[in-house]
Amino acid sequence: MDKSSNTDRVVVERPEPGDLQAFLPWACGQLQLPKNVVIIRNLQNEYVSAVTTDRGKSKGKSKPRLPSVVDDQEKDEHSVSHQEDNDLIRIHAIYDYADNLVGLRFDKSNIPRLLMQILGLIIKFQIYLTSLTINQGLNKYVLYEIVTFLPNSRITDITLDNCFLSEGTYYTLLENTSSLRNLSLSRCRINDQAVALIAAQLYHPKPGSTTLVILNLSSNRITDVGARTIREALKMNTKLAYLNLADNFITDEGAAAIFDILLEYPLTPQDVMDMKSRNIDYLRKKEAAIIQIAKDLRVTDMVKGKGKPMPRNVIKAKGKDDITSEKSACYNDAYFYEKARAMAESLTPSNDPYSSENVTYRDGVTYSLGNNTLCLLNLSYNGLSYPSAVKLLEVLVYQRDVDRKPRGLLSCRVEGNPLPVGCREMVQVEEMLEYALSGPGKRTAAPIKKKGK
Repeated sequence: MDKSSNTDRVVVERPEPGDLQAFLPWACGQLQLPKNVVIIRNLQNEYVSAVTTDRGKSKGKSKPRLPSVVDDQEKDEHSVSHQEDNDLIRIHAIYDYADNLVGLRFDKSNIPRLLMQILGLIIKFQIYLTSLTINQGLNKYVLYEIVTFLPNSRITDITLDNCFLSEGTYYTLLENTSSLRNLSLSRCRINDQAVALIAAQLYHPKPGSTTLVILNLSSNRITDVGARTIREALKMNTKLAYLNLADNFITDEGAAAIFDILLEYPLTPQDVMDMKSRNIDYLRKKEAAIIQIAKDLRVTDMVKGKGKPMPRNVIKAKGKDDITSEKSACYNDAYFYEKARAMAESLTPSNDPYSSENVTYRDGVTYSLGNNTLCLLNLSYNGLSYPSAVKLLEVLVYQRDVDRKPRGLLSCRVEGNPLPVGCREMVQVEEMLEYALSGPGKRTAAPIKKKGK
């Protein structure tokens, strides 16, 4: 018997799931994934200080594009470049300068569903992973797996540019509570029906309305119909700050629909009923939270006071009734309740778009002061003309005069539209935006006001 067969056997140790660069290819091999998985290590491109000169990099700041990376292991790409793309899945693992995995990028390869299932099993171990980018290769099954593990991750940025789904189920990324703040869906051939489903997830108090800050829908097929659905979402959203609608098919009608929500507008009877219903629901939840916090405070107080003598004012005297004890108990209940109420005020904010500070009452009519959260709007390369310039100037003048916090629009891109050359309104718009963006120490003159014709 040849005993050397046992001693020569190679034992492959299982990598730790926290080491994604080693674990993911190993797991795919164990589960017999039909494609080879190659992970290419990349280094995140960070801002460089102007006083830092020993790294041999330019002193200027890099563009804040997510994810922006530079390869630090070009030999990895060269070693796998001879393999057929059909049999290879390249994954770029993006690390920061502290050697923490912060991003994953899939480039132009069909992603198997099994690969995303494996990633979902180990996503909780990737505590620094915040960015996921897929450039083509997405299907509805892969998207479903992303939606499944997204609530258990710390991913804040998802880029699905060039990923076309005939089902248009991009909205599912916003259905559940997660940490998602930045969603990019550029060049995905999104039409009015698909954008309506996305906009519906941005209504308060749905999960998508509480976290999403940046939405990129550039270079799609959105028309004025889709712009109106976006208008309805902006009515009911107090979180979205950046909206990119560049290179679509929006005309003056669609732009006016969006601009109107940035101005004061009257609420419909249905809006008022919905506002009251949400307020009642909020008060119920707040009261339940106060009661629970008061109970927790009482239990905590009892645990801390265990073994200590009871305060004199709550000691029951022998031979006397329980009036003193009952008064003391009521006093303690009121104390814990008021303390819980103060805590609940900061823990459970309303965030309703029609809260008391966002509405005004005049002549028996309730008016909304308009959306003032949206501060960056891109409408470049659409079909806007002179009426849109007039409407944009009206918005800026109104938001300046009401002087709310936040301010409202600080940037609105409209280049590439058939606007008249030398348009006076656009000159005033540029001056007002420049004034709004300049710091208090840089302001030399008041913004120009709209002149009468």
